[in-house]
Amino acid sequence: MGRGKSKRKMKQKIKRIKKIKKGIHVPFSLANSPRKLVGRSHKHDFGTNIHNLIYVEASFKNVKYTSSNITSCNFRNAKFTGIDFINTNLKKSKFKNAHFENVIFYTANLKGVDFLNATFKNVYFINTNLSKTKNIDINNPNVHVLKGSPNLELSPSLVTSINQLMTIQKFSKHFVLTTKNSNGKKINSWIIYLLLKNFSEDELTRGFNRLYSNNKSKSNKNMHTYYSYLEFLSKYFEKMI
Repeated sequence: MGRGKSKRKMKQKIKRIKKIKKGIHVPFSLANSPRKLVGRSHKHDFGTNIHNLIYVEASFKNVKYTSSNITSCNFRNAKFTGIDFINTNLKKSKFKNAHFENVIFYTANLKGVDFLNATFKNVYFINTNLSKTKNIDINNPNVHVLKGSPNLELSPSLVTSINQLMTIQKFSKHFVLTTKNSNGKKINSWIIYLLLKNFSEDELTRGFNRLYSNNKSKSNKNMHTYYSYLEFLSKYFEKMI
């Protein structure tokens, strides 16, 4: 690599790091790499664009992919814990023998995706077409196919606790409890619906109020996914989920 090209790459890297430190989403792009990649954890990746990559036996935990393209990738024997695939294109990716736990596929493109011998625990396919997906058993009790939007009448105290929490940027910028389409003005009814499977409205209210009151710079900074809230609430109320 020439000296000029090296300098340009270094400048791009420094620029990217500065943006990330400012909290700006920097899309990650990579295609056709022969290297075996290890996975990701505790990230919110917006606009990721990856194709034909090798993630065999990789581990993913507490990652949110928003409006991303993750196509023709090999995820054989990979482990996914607490992943949100939001408006993400996974076309022709292979998840053979992969394990999914507390994972959400929301309006995802799963055309040609292969789940051969994959295992599932609390996995939700929300408004996602599975007609052209390979080797998925929708009768599996841990596979939940959900459509439309839940009709919830939330208590004023719960709504207040959510709106209050969303005044803190580290929570609001990931659009978990609220929707990105509304720029955070509407509550994400599906996420609340899923949390209400394990917690009462009163518990959610108390939990969100706790997150709000414990607003220290280094605390609760990885609240990127449905799973991150589920995990926090489970520990706070000492519940086994």
